[in-house]
Amino acid sequence: MISLDAVTKQYGGVHAVKELTLEIPERMLFGLIGPNGAGKTTALNLITGLAAPTRGTISLDGRRLDRRKPYEIAALGVARTYQTSRLFPYMTALENVVVGMHVHARDSLVGQLAGWPPAIAQARALRTRARELLGELGLSERADAVARSLAAGEQRRVELARAIAAQPRVLLLDEPAAGLNPVETERLRDEIVRLVRERGIGVLLVEHDMALVMSACERIAVLDFGEKIAEGSPAQIRNDPKVIEAYLGVENSA
Repeated sequence: MISLDAVTKQYGGVHAVKELTLEIPERMLFGLIGPNGAGKTTALNLITGLAAPTRGTISLDGRRLDRRKPYEIAALGVARTYQTSRLFPYMTALENVVVGMHVHARDSLVGQLAGWPPAIAQARALRTRARELLGELGLSERADAVARSLAAGEQRRVELARAIAAQPRVLLLDEPAAGLNPVETERLRDEIVRLVRERGIGVLLVEHDMALVMSACERIAVLDFGEKIAEGSPAQIRNDPKVIEAYLGVENSA
């Protein structure tokens, strides 16, 4: 589904990502891991159009993404979440999820303000769908709560609901478990796995929580200093000498 072919992102003499090649199939939970500064978030920014590659190509089902604007990429079916909360803090959870539907909405603000019946009807339909999504994530009773008042785990689930609201084919998750306790992390893991199984969404998961990655992902790629040093099943990655060296270093024989 998503293909990165020899993608490089260079800032002056620094390679944030170097010759990165990845194939992320549909209906797969794919992990992307690596030490701090390895280039994981940069890779997500390149896929979603927030940064342009210096070299290489990125495509979705053969259609080039690296020449498109972020909103065009979103319209093609690529959604994402971020390391830190990007919710609108003074909007309710419900309103935040409705925002995620704007890519597919046909109504207009002018139509709603003017009381145009089709626009009003669609606005109501969007809010109904947003409530359903929040309900699926166990947030029915928090739908009308202001986002800034929600607990960290609840905010993460609202962000997940907002991303799903865009009806993506591919969902990019950037450290979704950051700041969550073990119970919240386990619940989030179950929700992500369910997305893949029930909705057929392809998920690219960037995460530092190795227990989460190893238990959830079917395939994992590892970056170190912008380069891919390994790719394989969780068992292969767990025992790969290059991966162990990247995370733990090697003992100096001297």
